[in-house]
Amino acid sequence: MLYMFLDFLRLRVRYDRISWNLKPVFWAHEVLVHAGCRDSAMQWRRALHERVAKESESFLEKLATLQKKYAMMMPSVADRLNERFLKPMTIDRMRALIRPSMRQLRSSESQKSRAFDLLVQELHLMMREPTGVGLEVPAWLVVLQEEVDRVLDQDQNSLTSYRLDRAVPLKSLARVRINSQLMANRDRQEGN
Repeated sequence: MLYMFLDFLRLRVRYDRISWNLKPVFWAHEVLVHAGCRDSAMQWRRALHERVAKESESFLEKLATLQKKYAMMMPSVADRLNERFLKPMTIDRMRALIRPSMRQLRSSESQKSRAFDLLVQELHLMMREPTGVGLEVPAWLVVLQEEVDRVLDQDQNSLTSYRLDRAVPLKSLARVRINSQLMANRDRQEGN
């Protein structure tokens, strides 16, 4: 029984090793997406897809062979291999759509937002393939929630800063005036 598990684990580790080597590619894509270079990011995704398509299919074929041979599904391994090395890029693309979606929905009177529509399309694609056993929130959804929280925090901090600037206006003082006020305060304290 243990050897069956180890065969699945070996397959997963081989996949993870390749995925680890692709980390710089994922990081470059993340930078492109967050910089708003959608066309470049799309070319980057296509290039990676062309480069790893055969390899990802090979992993899925090996998985199917192991599942048939041992009559075991191993959903965690299957979920990971079904990412086909491209899921991190999809998640990055969705994360990059959150800020523009929130801004467009806040500022638009028609409640029509292209970024939000794209985000909804991506979400529908991600929800087609459920992962895990259904007891935990999918990791990609947690990442999106963290991004929403981060955007809300940044917006709240900038709003608070703006309010403080208006409530207490900045007033510059000359060095001589500061020194004279400090000296006057010191003289008053010594006189008491």
